[in-house]
Amino acid sequence: MPLLSFLRPPSRWLRHFRSLFASPLSDQALRLFSVRLLAERSPNRVRALLVEAVLLLIGAKSACLLMGTTSGPQVMSRGERYGRDAWAMLDNRPCTDWQEAQFRKAKQRWQPWLSGHGQVCLPLWKRGELLGLFLFEVPGAGARLLEVLSLRQLSYVAAVALDNARWTERMHCVSDLYGRMLATAQEGVWLSNEQDITTFVNRRMASMLGYRIEEMVGRSVLDFVAPDLRQHAADALQRERSGTVERHDFRLWHKRQYPVWAMFTSVALLTNDGTYQGSLAMVTDISERKRAEAALRASEAKYRNLVETSRDLIWSVDIEGRFTFVNNASHRILGYKPEEMIGRHYAKFVDPDHVAKDAEVWEYLKQGRSFTRYNTVYRRKDNSRVSLSFSTSMLSDEQGHPIAAAGTAVDLTPLEEADEAIRDRESRLRSLLEQLPAIVWTTDMDTRLVSVQGSQLHYIDTDLTQAVGQTGAEILGNEDDPLLNLIKRALKGESGSIEGRWFGRVSQAHVEPLKDAQGVIIGSLGVSLDITELRRSQEALFEERERARITLASIADSVVTLGNDGCVTYLNPAAEAATGWSNAEALGKPVETVLRLVDDTNRQPLGQEIYDGLRTGNLSGLHGCSLDRGQGDYVAIEDSIGPIRDRQGRRLGAVLVFHDVSRSRALAAELSYRATHDALTDLPNRSLLLDRMQVAIDHAARHRQHVAVLFLDLDRFKHINDTLGHPIGDKLLKQVSQRLLANVRRTDTVSRRGGDEFVVLLSEVERLEVVTELAESLITILAAPYRIDQHELHLTVSIGISVYPEDADDPENLIKDADIAMYHAKESGRNNFRFFTADMNRKAQERLFLEDSLRRALDAGELSLLYQPQINLRTRTIVGAEALLRWYHPRQGFIPPGRFIPVAEDCGLIMAIGEWVLMEACRQAQAWREAGLPAIRMAVNFSPIQFRQQRVVGSIRHALDATGLAPELLELELTERVVMRNAESAAGRLRKLKDLGVRLAIDDFGTGYSSLSYLKQFPVDNLKIDQHFVRDIRTDPNDAAIASAIISMGHSLRLGIIAEGVEDQDALRFLAEQHCDDVQGNFLSKPVTGEQLAGMLRGDGAG
Repeated sequence: MPLLSFLRPPSRWLRHFRSLFASPLSDQALRLFSVRLLAERSPNRVRALLVEAVLLLIGAKSACLLMGTTSGPQVMSRGERYGRDAWAMLDNRPCTDWQEAQFRKAKQRWQPWLSGHGQVCLPLWKRGELLGLFLFEVPGAGARLLEVLSLRQLSYVAAVALDNARWTERMHCVSDLYGRMLATAQEGVWLSNEQDITTFVNRRMASMLGYRIEEMVGRSVLDFVAPDLRQHAADALQRERSGTVERHDFRLWHKRQYPVWAMFTSVALLTNDGTYQGSLAMVTDISERKRAEAALRASEAKYRNLVETSRDLIWSVDIEGRFTFVNNASHRILGYKPEEMIGRHYAKFVDPDHVAKDAEVWEYLKQGRSFTRYNTVYRRKDNSRVSLSFSTSMLSDEQGHPIAAAGTAVDLTPLEEADEAIRDRESRLRSLLEQLPAIVWTTDMDTRLVSVQGSQLHYIDTDLTQAVGQTGAEILGNEDDPLLNLIKRALKGESGSIEGRWFGRVSQAHVEPLKDAQGVIIGSLGVSLDITELRRSQEALFEERERARITLASIADSVVTLGNDGCVTYLNPAAEAATGWSNAEALGKPVETVLRLVDDTNRQPLGQEIYDGLRTGNLSGLHGCSLDRGQGDYVAIEDSIGPIRDRQGRRLGAVLVFHDVSRSRALAAELSYRATHDALTDLPNRSLLLDRMQVAIDHAARHRQHVAVLFLDLDRFKHINDTLGHPIGDKLLKQVSQRLLANVRRTDTVSRRGGDEFVVLLSEVERLEVVTELAESLITILAAPYRIDQHELHLTVSIGISVYPEDADDPENLIKDADIAMYHAKESGRNNFRFFTADMNRKAQERLFLEDSLRRALDAGELSLLYQPQINLRTRTIVGAEALLRWYHPRQGFIPPGRFIPVAEDCGLIMAIGEWVLMEACRQAQAWREAGLPAIRMAVNFSPIQFRQQRVVGSIRHALDATGLAPELLELELTERVVMRNAESAAGRLRKLKDLGVRLAIDDFGTGYSSLSYLKQFPVDNLKIDQHFVRDIRTDPNDAAIASAIISMGHSLRLGIIAEGVEDQDALRFLAEQHCDDVQGNFLSKPVTGEQLAGMLRGDGAG
């Protein structure tokens, strides 16, 4: 009897099932048994349960379970029953032949069967595979159970239980194997869940980042990624959720805060329904590889850079002779880009005369040989020849067979050019020695002349080429000649120079020992430079310098020269007197120390930029400044500044020439004052009044105030003047002026209009009652008696008042309106005042009408030009014509320019009208020229708005080009006020106009406030005396004095003078006496049409 493995009672679950087996086996019992059996996962436990169930439930006497193995069927579990409730598992033993036969039989049968030995054979099949065979012996009593037992269901449950247990066991083995593999893997393993939280890392992964495993588990994967790559890593994790295998190189962050490069190969962990449960990544440390790659890239870049930047051609060809690589030097040497050569045979680039020779060399190379230098000739892309020197090596495979060739090629062109340059230099040196303005000679040790050459041989009075072989004494004719002594010292090893006269010329000679290759003196080498002309030039230069020194010492202007460092290098005597420094004291001093310049207006020192300009010579001149001589002594100066340069244009310093302009400035100030003030009363005249009125109007417009103009006319003054004479009348006018000045505010202006008329300008008027009070006060004050000499005189005054903005918005109209109101006051009995009461609505409607009509006038052809001749007083001929704009309205007839020009300026039409006038005037002037008439200048008035436009130069150039008129025949007239409003800007614009070649004239001169310092800078040709000064030139001494001063001043500035408004013979005679150049006016000729003026030029019209 076999040994028992163990003897055990029925288990608790088995006793429960036995209670169910008291009757035939029910479906419920089978199901409960199946559940219990399938719950087991251990294969041994499943096999034991099956044996126990067969022994105790079915009542089998014995049972065994056969299972197939690679060596055949084996008994995997067997047992026997002892009594009702005891059973024992027996040791396994080898299969018997009968058992093996039954196992083979089971492979062809699916159903259970009963063998002849009383054994029940129950095959266990699962998924077409025979898992095992149950053999159990059933006693006679058990036959009843077999009738009711569903063996098929039992076999199926047993097969499933065995299969599950087997797979569970295998999975545990595999899991244990994989666990050991992952834990001991040389690569990092990183497992994360669906929230990218680390759930597992192996030891390699943790040590890679310097952590312990428990320090990484539970943390986000992104915590270990370098901060700048975390978003990229998050994107990769998101893509991985789709189930793709991701491979990335990431820079992880070590616990010690340094990067670790790692290669990730990760795969998503998905459930059967595709739900993402996490990620498994294999991680390889590639830091070393990255460092190697970086080093390799740096090395490759270095050698690539060396190859690409090499000036030599670096190349390789295959065994067929086709280029496989050339560097960028190919483009410089051959004119081909690398891509144009790669793939082409080398012979395509060889000069045809060298193809055969190069083919022989190529065959030589293909035998595996190399050479260090081979010279040949290639053809450039432009078909020019280039010499190259090749160094070549063959490349072989592992068997030693040649497979390619590589090497370098050096462009021999620079060497050839250098050789050619050396030969050329030698040739030129020989030629230079022949042409050198010197004589070069050599002697032997006996002072005999060996060779002599040089261009100066032709200038001396002895043919030295015939003296070769003679001694120095024989040639020079004197044994003690200084040159011969110099040669003798050279033969002893000494060098020296000497100057003297030989052979009729002044020369400078230098002699040195002549040595052979071993340094032994074999003779002497001498060079004689003819300096005859140099000495003459030096004498002439000395004389010139002496003349300059005497001139600078004699002139009245101060001259200061500066070096590049801004320090004084010279003061002439005038500058010494002006600055108080002697030339010796000032030498080397900074310019700001010697010249202390201050601003004329505030006596403040000028800024450093002025002195910087003096140092560089970049200033065109100093304006409005004075020289501070100390102790309150200031001298006004004007100057010119310029750089000092050598013959090559290099700057050597600067020169400043200045002179005292105190007297001329005082004279100019006096003239300016006289031009703007009444000569008798010293009150502002009309021009100054208009300027102040404009300023007051502009101020009132900004501050919403009033401006009042009081026009005063003295009643009965003419009677007093005619009765007592002009001296009494003049004194009376002075006292009236004094009373007016004493009774107005300092901000107000009292002006003499002329004769017995005065104008009072009240600015910044807040209440009109103030104007009434002042008018009443003036009537009372001026009515008080005047004591002049032995006379007591009485006057009354009539006053007309106009107010801005109620009556007018410009000075002229305000004066005109006040004048009208003054006449109403006279008509009302005199000795009273009246306010101007014009109809504002009527004026506005008239202005609107003019503006609308003017917009149509240009297109409708209503505008035209008349021309007033300008006559030269010396030749009595027409030398010019002024273009005058006229408007003939179809309903209103002639409209004077004074009415529509201001409207055009306000509404923006003045530019279009001005361009039309300019084009029409140029066209008419050119028409006169093409008709063969004498060339006369065409004067065109320019409005302030036109002058300020940036395109003014372009419009003038266009008019000249379009009409063909010569620029010098066009004269542009600009009012004095226009050019002086912004003098510096105007000067620049005038220079641009002057560059066109046109003439420039200042119109209405004397009515503005010209600064002579600016006036002399304006590139103008003519000054036009305002007609207000010309009209009363014989009756008003002020006008006569101003006209005379303008003529004199203009001539001193070399400007032409034109007087306009000549209305009578007396004015013409006065202007002729004052040597005025040209005149125009209705007395000579009214404005005429172009045809009429053409007739006058032909001599068939009256002038």
